[in-house]
This record gives sequence, C-alpha cells and structure tokens, in this order.
Amino acid sequence: MTDNEIIKALECCGSAKVGCRDCPLNVDEDIICQDELVTEVYKLINRQQTEDYKEEIKSEAVREFAEKLKQQAFDDLKYDPILTRYVVSVDDIDRLVEEMRCSK
Repeated sequence: MTDNEIIKALECCGSAKVGCRDCPLNVDEDIICQDELVTEVYKLINRQQTEDYKEEIKSEAVREFAEKLKQQAFDDLKYDPILTRYVVSVDDIDRLVEEMRCSK
C-alpha cells in the first residue's frame, strides 16, 4: 500500500460516516482488514524512521565536513590579501572529501 492509501484506510476505520465503503483495504472479504492495516502502518512507520535516520546521518556528515573545512583554512592560514580573508582552495576541498571517503 502507498502512504496515502494507508492514511485513507486509517481515516475510514476511524469514521462511522465513511466506513468501509471507500477503504483501500475493502477489496477482499477474506482479509481481516484491521490486521492488514496494522501491518501496513507498522511498515510505514519503519520507512519513515529509516528516512529520518538517513537524514540525520547526512546532516552529521555535512556538519563534520564543514568543521574540518574550517579547521583546514585555519591550519594552513591561507590568507588572501585581495579578499581580506582566509580561503580554502579547491584542492583543499578535494583532499578533504577524499580523506573523509577513505576514513569511512
């Protein structure tokens, strides 16, 4: 079932007005729809938790990369007098990406 079908089935089960008539699970009379719905909701929750976890991992990786990049700029002290600030070169970024890739 799609996420929207699961939501629709939950709405149908929770509404006396709608009932089973419009429920996506109302296709086979041999199915105990509440059992099927619980299984589908469980799958949906697990999918969403997995997606949230992946996003957390990505965010942490970006933060780690940014911190290392800032540290790289200060360690090498590459000051650009024209820009009047410290800079990180493209080579520094490429090297840092490679380091992080190899450390995983």
